[in-house]
Amino acid sequence: MTWLDKMLLEFRDFNILSEGYEQRVDQVVRAMKKHNKQWSADLVASYILNYAEQLRIVDVRTSGKKEFIKDVTKEMKKQKLIKKKTSQRMPYYVNKDRGFGTVGVSKKEVIMLGYKMQDFAGMTFPDGDPTDFVFRYATKKGWDPYDTMQKLVPAAAKLVLQTKSYEKYLSILWDDFAKDNPDNDMGVKKNNNPWK
Repeated sequence: MTWLDKMLLEFRDFNILSEGYEQRVDQVVRAMKKHNKQWSADLVASYILNYAEQLRIVDVRTSGKKEFIKDVTKEMKKQKLIKKKTSQRMPYYVNKDRGFGTVGVSKKEVIMLGYKMQDFAGMTFPDGDPTDFVFRYATKKGWDPYDTMQKLVPAAAKLVLQTKSYEKYLSILWDDFAKDNPDNDMGVKKNNNPWK
């Protein structure tokens, strides 16, 4: 095969790819519109690739995928299928663990903290202090531990543990265990609750 034959084959492949390009763009837009009427601007590119792969569109596997994403996004914006980016304000802010400044904490992270608090309570019951683990977790996340105890732990207690505070949750845990196991050998009695 000569260089001229190779060039002609590449030209033919390019023409095959460019034929029906607008239809393929439109096909992805229609599929995405059918699935969801509004798409987040942050996630739209990954979904375009996903839909294009499912529809077996050739452009996605070639070097032109950035251009394809750009064209699909442009068409989606025309049809008002992409939500405008809004600066997302975090519901909670705490000081950074090291250095100056604050860090935003999402509600999802606070809920995750609440589940961790449950785990820490179970791991340390009856004679440990779960707040030591909360401190370590906060440090690992880059949050100031003291600020976390004042701002995030009460919020997580309300969201996940359904109590006013972490101490209240630990007190209830102690009392419930003492009530359900009156003859326990762990020293857990209703009258010696350390969290009251």
